[in-house]
Amino acid sequence: MYELVPCPEGRKPTGTKWVFNIKWDEQGCIVEHCAHLVAQEFSQIPGVDFWDTYVPVAHIESIHAISGLAATLNWEIHVVDVKSAFFNSEMPVDQPAYVAQPPGYVVKGKENCVWLLRKALYGLHQSTFLWYQKLKEILITLGFKPCPPNLCVFVRRTEKGTVIITSHVDNLSLFASSKSILDEFKSNLSKHVVISDKEEISQLLGMTVTRDRAAYTISFNQSLYIDSIVECFGLGSAHPSPTPIAHGTKLSKTQSPTTLEEQSTMAKVPYQSAVGSIMHAAVMTRPDISHACQCVAQFMQNPGEAHWTAVKQIIQYLKGTRNLSLTLGGASKSFDITAWSDSNFAGHPDHGQSVSEYALFLRRGCFSWRSRKQTATASSTSEAEYYAAHLCGHEVIWFCQLIEQIGFPLEAPTPFHVDSQAAIVNINSEQINGSNKHVKVSYYWICEVVIEDQHIVTVNVPS
Repeated sequence: MYELVPCPEGRKPTGTKWVFNIKWDEQGCIVEHCAHLVAQEFSQIPGVDFWDTYVPVAHIESIHAISGLAATLNWEIHVVDVKSAFFNSEMPVDQPAYVAQPPGYVVKGKENCVWLLRKALYGLHQSTFLWYQKLKEILITLGFKPCPPNLCVFVRRTEKGTVIITSHVDNLSLFASSKSILDEFKSNLSKHVVISDKEEISQLLGMTVTRDRAAYTISFNQSLYIDSIVECFGLGSAHPSPTPIAHGTKLSKTQSPTTLEEQSTMAKVPYQSAVGSIMHAAVMTRPDISHACQCVAQFMQNPGEAHWTAVKQIIQYLKGTRNLSLTLGGASKSFDITAWSDSNFAGHPDHGQSVSEYALFLRRGCFSWRSRKQTATASSTSEAEYYAAHLCGHEVIWFCQLIEQIGFPLEAPTPFHVDSQAAIVNINSEQINGSNKHVKVSYYWICEVVIEDQHIVTVNVPS
């Protein structure tokens, strides 16, 4: 794990501290008290204490989509945690890492010595990168291949069946076509690392997960997380709101504080923390608040009272709908998806920019969605819809590539629903004319996909 050595001249050791944590089960009961020794990464110097730090994680869209597929196929879905995962990763010999002795465990007579790490330690910038490299090495040894559309999705197909893994740091979701092949994989994995087998999925990344085998569905819920948000921001006695944002609400910078007194008052409001909390729910399980979160997230630097009221309304809406779940899967012999895109032309009151929004459905369950302000200013409704379709098209192609890599190629092009006939004409045509010649060349990618790639077929839908 480490070697106690004198600190090299000119090197300052990275600090260490103890972090205490409590683990809860799906009922909100305490199951474990944890103490972790972590490095204080803020004291690391780039190019001296660390180099490579980037590490991929499984996109939540990948987890949703694969979970829906597995539920439809009635596959086994289990979860395992790798215990002390980072300690399985070896520190590079040519990149030595020195950390201070942990508080309360300084060796007498060697107070000036430091730890030369042989294994990765939680908190170091490079630890997550080293663990991913180790995990990938283990899984490749066991016959798995990473999927290029998402390098944290691993697949192994044999005559015995298929196993798909999604990794989120030390948390592994396992999808297998049979119980026997799943047990075989767990046995082989345990020869390399120590695992905590959660067996049948019931919790994942803070979400409560339930399966209905008879209906071939899987549902994700964040009611406990929502309860914690409501309590954290003092809205336990507030009445639930019927909508996440009131009809006709226009939030703008004109509602931001302009005097030092107003700014001082709003500085006491936990605006950024609250927006971050609700955005986590919007990303994981609640597409119904995605648009509202996009609206309030634009005022993080200088929020006003009207913006804070809008944030509280979203929390009150979540309070009243805490039991809503994201349900995926369903009995079916096909895995075709449908895509829907939309925009609100010139909806931003400050800059006149539009918002792009889309939703992708696998069967009847929404597994991917987004609401984002457009970077280019559209000059017409059809142009705004065109930009929204471009954003949605990227997600459709990504999913088509992912599902093909894991062994389930789509049988037909994806129906792409757009509520603008003018936008559809532009998408289905390579012609550049007076009405669209000013559009950036990069946005013509969606035309190429529809005309040449055959992954998407446009469908007009009434507004």
